[in-house]
Amino acid sequence: MLRKISLCVSSDLHNLAVVLSWFEVLKPLLGNEMAWQQGRIALAEGFTNAVRHAHRGLPPETPILLVAQVGADELVLEIWDQGQFFDLERFVSQLPPSSRDAEGGRGLRLIYEVADQVDYRRFYGDSNRLRIVKQLQSSQMSLS
Repeated sequence: MLRKISLCVSSDLHNLAVVLSWFEVLKPLLGNEMAWQQGRIALAEGFTNAVRHAHRGLPPETPILLVAQVGADELVLEIWDQGQFFDLERFVSQLPPSSRDAEGGRGLRLIYEVADQVDYRRFYGDSNRLRIVKQLQSSQMSLS
């Protein structure tokens, strides 16, 4: 079973409700509340980071493309932005140890905590893709 959905929204934090509502469609397909919640957290953090950071200074009409794919054993989320590329792995490796009071990086930490794989790459010279992979089998085992 493979299910793929996509959504394109403008770069506006008010669209977070639309994004989360769109993601609801996948809940019955995942068959796992923990995996769905973790995917929802990663999606929300990835989207808000694209709006706040990647698209800072760009017109609010700048699109963000969201793609979600559910396979037999994994959930794959893609968030496409048009901002300046940056080295995500380097940035995350330089974050101070997790702290409730830390400035910046909390959303990225959450994404890394709930995801099994995180990748950020530049494509086509003007688009960046944040790819978040959540293995569904490991989520099911953690609930047992």
